[in-house]
Amino acid sequence: MENNPIVFESLQRFQYGPDWRWKLAQRGATGSVPDILLAADDLIQEAVDYLGLLAQGNGEEFLAVRSHPRVHAAVGLWQNLLLQTRLKIQVLGGCSSAEIAARLGLDEDVVKTAEALFFDVAPQLRAHDWVLCKVIIREEHDGNTDLATHMRMAYFGGPLVAQTNVDALERLPVVEVDRLYDQSLLLHAKAMQALAVPLRDSKSVLTFLKLFMDYTCKTDAIALAREKFRHRCEQELRRRQPTAQPATTSTEEPVAQTTMPKVA
Repeated sequence: MENNPIVFESLQRFQYGPDWRWKLAQRGATGSVPDILLAADDLIQEAVDYLGLLAQGNGEEFLAVRSHPRVHAAVGLWQNLLLQTRLKIQVLGGCSSAEIAARLGLDEDVVKTAEALFFDVAPQLRAHDWVLCKVIIREEHDGNTDLATHMRMAYFGGPLVAQTNVDALERLPVVEVDRLYDQSLLLHAKAMQALAVPLRDSKSVLTFLKLFMDYTCKTDAIALAREKFRHRCEQELRRRQPTAQPATTSTEEPVAQTTMPKVA
């Protein structure tokens, strides 16, 4: 695993979702994860140590903050629901960590750490099935339908849409986003159907190849439709820019470096 960090990260991301590092760290802090698994990622080890110090009590909380300030700050960012929401939308829109940090008024390293621990999505933005099932649909199942809508808008609309305020997002063509979203769900179903075909004889192989070719063609069609929609959104937002409200500086207080966050 240590020699194949990309493969290791991909496997964990697909198994546990975007917060795979934090889940492994929580399990690691209780001793329910093999050391060899934790040793494959430095940030997981750091988070395990942080959580272990917090669990000890007796003044060890201060040592946890002092020893692992970036993990502590990332936890504080994630527990601020407004900052968390803005981070999710911008990550889904393909914004860089530097752009997100500038808009949130935070240090870039804190944003990168929060992404890595809780929302490791950026490396998988081209994996449409994973984004839909592990990220967007997950929010819908958790009851966060408004957030899921904005995440869909950002994912299909791109950075400019993600960086625009909520009012502007609501005025964009939501119906078209829903259509792309429905097509993507059908595409996911098509992929599952192809994978379910048992390759026992030549007939089943031909059935699989037919489903796979259909899946590939529809993938290309959705990718083209997504780019067209992104272009339309950018044109629409630029058209409205002269009459749009001026961008306001974030009024959130910076993530506290000394306040002890509650850890689930």
